Amino acid sequence: MFEGGHRVPFLVSWPKELPAGTTCTVPVMSFDIFATSVAAAGGQMPDDGREYDSRDMLPILKGEQKGYLRPTLYWTPGGDDRFAVRHHDWKLVSERRQDEPFLFDLREDPVETADLSAKHPDKVAELTELYRTWRAMVQKEGTEVLGKGL
Repeated sequence: MFEGGHRVPFLVSWPKELPAGTTCTVPVMSFDIFATSVAAAGGQMPDDGREYDSRDMLPILKGEQKGYLRPTLYWTPGGDDRFAVRHHDWKLVSERRQDEPFLFDLREDPVETADLSAKHPDKVAELTELYRTWRAMVQKEGTEVLGKGL
């Protein structure tokens, strides 16, 4: 759930569409490959009533869109007592073996060395509430729409 596992290079080569040698630092998830591949092939995402987590990365990769593909990312590798929430450049990590969650400002501390939770309890509360709201929605709707609202 820490950034060391997430900051893995993702390489894209499409010489006719994407300029060589460019770098994109926007966080993406592996499931974004689905919508991006559909868009690159000129297709449309399925319109079958389900909401898909996948987002088309092409506008970001082409420099047509600035900012985040999605403002908030969630990880739950062990249920409610173990989770992480990244909202813009802030990240909250809650581990079951600790009493209080860790809070990091990834813009200033991309390797997560300085826990800022004591200095920013309002940010801890905000990110905790984002997680609880998302988790309640996922549990209510079922795993078919896991990630709805991302």
